[in-house]
Amino acid sequence: ALPAMDGFELSQLLQERNPAMKLIFMSAQAPGFDGRRTQLEAAEFIQKPFGIDEFNDAIERVLKSGREKR
Repeated sequence: ALPAMDGFELSQLLQERNPAMKLIFMSAQAPGFDGRRTQLEAAEFIQKPFGIDEFNDAIERVLKSGREKR
C-alpha cells in the first residue's frame, strides 16, 4: 500500500507524464481492479503468488500490446 494514493492512481499519474509507459500490476488482492483496468493503456495484471513463467508471460503480453498499436 502507498501512503498518499493507491497503485491505480499512481499508474494514472505516471501515464500522464509518459503515455508510452507499460504497466504490470501485481497484487495478492485486487478488488475493483478489473473494472478500472480498461481505463489504462498497456496495463497487465498478475495475481500473487505467481511463478517466473506467469511473470514472463505478463511481460510478453504488455510489450506485445504496444507493438499492435503502432
